[in-house]
Amino acid sequence: MQRRGFLSLPLLALASACEDAPAATTAETKDSPTPLEELPVKAHPAGEPSPFDPFDPGGHDPAPMALPMGDEPPQSFDDFLAESPPAIEPGRETVALLPIGEFPHGLVAAQDRLYLVRSPPLERLGEWASRWLGVPVRLLPAMSDEALQRLPHRELDGLRQIDAASLLAHLEARVPSGCGRLMALTHEDLFADGARWVYGYADPDTGVAVHSLLRYDPGFAQGVDHRPRAFQRLILTRTLRVLSHELSHLLGLRHCVHFACVMNPTQSLQGVDDLPLRLCPVCLRKLDAAHGGGLDHAARWRSLTELSQRAGLDLDARWYARRVDALRSPARR
Repeated sequence: MQRRGFLSLPLLALASACEDAPAATTAETKDSPTPLEELPVKAHPAGEPSPFDPFDPGGHDPAPMALPMGDEPPQSFDDFLAESPPAIEPGRETVALLPIGEFPHGLVAAQDRLYLVRSPPLERLGEWASRWLGVPVRLLPAMSDEALQRLPHRELDGLRQIDAASLLAHLEARVPSGCGRLMALTHEDLFADGARWVYGYADPDTGVAVHSLLRYDPGFAQGVDHRPRAFQRLILTRTLRVLSHELSHLLGLRHCVHFACVMNPTQSLQGVDDLPLRLCPVCLRKLDAAHGGGLDHAARWRSLTELSQRAGLDLDARWYARRVDALRSPARR
C-alpha cells in the first residue's frame, strides 16, 4: 500500500459519563483492512441517471474554492484506487466518535481569560457522520483530557496548542473492537505542518482523525462575549463542514482540485464558511468505491435532506433534494 501520509485542514451506542474509554488491545486495532481492489464493485445500470453526472444541468460544475498549497499532488479517481485505500468492510465498518474533555461545551483559557466554547450535541454529530459516510457510528464515553498535558505542545498568542500528529498516535490504541475508524473531537487547539493551527488532522492508514471545534464559536474567534443571534447555527455549519471533510479523509480522499467540494482545502475560518457541504462528482465516486460501488445515493441524499431541514440548513436541504429528483428524472437518461 502506498502510504498517503497525514491529511490536515489548516489554520449508535451512547454513554454520557465523562470517563476514560477502555483502550483496545493491539489485536483489536491492527487488523489488516481489505484493499478496495479485493472487493467486488457494482456497475451502475446503463441508461439510468447517474449520481456521478455533473451537478450543473449544463455540465459546468463550479470550480474549486481553493487549491492545495505545497507539494500535495491532485488525486483523480484512478489515483484514489491506485493508492489502495482501506475499504469499508463488514464487521469493521463502524466509525467511533470520541469526545475529549468536556463536551459539547467547555472552558478554554487564552490570553488570561476563560472562554465558554460551545459545540453541537454529540448525538447530532454522530447522526450526521453516519449518514454522510453511510456507515454506523458509535458514540464513546468522553476521554479525560489529562493525558493531553503530556503530549508535545506549544503556545500561540497565550493559547496552548497540542501537536496533532502526537495526539493521533496517542489515540490509535483507543479504536474499539468492531470499529474500523475513530474520529476524536476536542476543544484543544491543534498545530501541524508548519501552520499556525489546524482544524482537523487525519491519517487514513491508521484510521484515526482529530477535529478541533475551538475556533468555530464566534465569541472565541472574535475575542468577545457578544455573539450574533444565529451563532449556534453558524457553529453547527462550520462543524459539519470540517467533520465531513475529515471523515472523508479517513477513507483516503485527498484534497479536491476538480470542482467546488467539501474536500477543497481551506486555511481560514472564512474558507470553512465558503466550503459547500457536499462532495463533487469525482469525490462522490471515491466514496462510492469505498462501499464497493454499493452506496445507495438516493437514500443518502434523502437522509441528508432530512437532517439539513431539521438543522435549519435550508440551502443544503434544497440541494440534496434536487439531487434525489435528478436521479428520478428521465432528462438525465
